[in-house]
Amino acid sequence: MSRHEFVTDKHRIVVGWDPPLQTYFAQVWRKRSGLHPVLWVGAGPPSLTLKQLETALKPFCEISVELRAALEQDEAND
Repeated sequence: MSRHEFVTDKHRIVVGWDPPLQTYFAQVWRKRSGLHPVLWVGAGPPSLTLKQLETALKPFCEISVELRAALEQDEAND
């Protein structure tokens, strides 16, 4: 499983590729009250494509070109 973590002004975000589930995933927490994720996608069927992951994260952040390439590589290395 790959895992990439970064922070924005308001959120802590984790994204990655889960080989056993064959899906991308994301978790988003508020930086100040991070006990419960405000978004958690890709934890089970159906699987998420990278485009669907980007759409789900749109209210919170943009996926950089570098991170997109890393995620694609994570899937390719599966």
